Amino acid sequence: MTISRDGHKNNVILGSGELYIDVLDANDGLTGERYLGDAVGATLSLATERTTIQSGTGQVAQDLVDVVRSVSRTLGFTIRDMSIDNWRAFIIGEDAQTSDREVSVAASAVTDESWGDVKAGRSIQLGAKASNPSGVGAVGAATDSAGAGKTSVKSDSTSVAQSGKWKLDEKAGRILFLDDVSDVKVTYTPSAKTVGRAIAGSEPKQLTCALRYIEDTASGKGRNVFVRKCVLVPGGEMALMSRETEQQMAFTATVQEPPTGWPSLVIDDLPLNPEA
Repeated sequence: MTISRDGHKNNVILGSGELYIDVLDANDGLTGERYLGDAVGATLSLATERTTIQSGTGQVAQDLVDVVRSVSRTLGFTIRDMSIDNWRAFIIGEDAQTSDREVSVAASAVTDESWGDVKAGRSIQLGAKASNPSGVGAVGAATDSAGAGKTSVKSDSTSVAQSGKWKLDEKAGRILFLDDVSDVKVTYTPSAKTVGRAIAGSEPKQLTCALRYIEDTASGKGRNVFVRKCVLVPGGEMALMSRETEQQMAFTATVQEPPTGWPSLVIDDLPLNPEA
């Protein structure tokens, strides 16, 4: 064993930690960091392009100049916290840079909501429209006659009850039709609620942010990573339904040129717990 090896202590890390993003404003200013939740893994990748000039003299050319002309730094990570904020980022929604997007449903009676002709075996989602595609959700119990707070179905703009021709899923606000019904009109009262929403519309917005990784490891001394400016994009598909694994979202963050005075990438010798 050499003297150098004998006096050296290897810093071996089994990586684990926390990921945060800070969505930048229109002037690339910081707005506050959001914890992304439990993460499956994270990577840092570098790719370079080089220009090589070789000698023209002699039987075998040799490298005279080898210059790195560009460098690209990319961070990849996978999270499994299916928060609505993370969904906004994953679908590159038009409101991806909005920290809070909610939709409210009032407990106000709806009279004669029109559904046209509905065939047997088809279902309708009450309250579904362009401004609220998910519908109203829970509604009052089914009845075959008008009743305050209840759900009833009639046909052909009359008060004739469609007894035995439909079933109501009261909790979901959905109606299954057991028979053909023409010119369907539904009267109901939804339960009041407020839900978070992620929207991918006609004008998606690129998510530009700062990214921070705080290492929290039981082996060795951790390093913290900070990227002042990067473009965050989804890293591929995610399984909506699977019996083998939980839902996960993969992201790729491409490091950009930072605002004046800031470094592009910083790796600090600073553990999560300074007293550790």
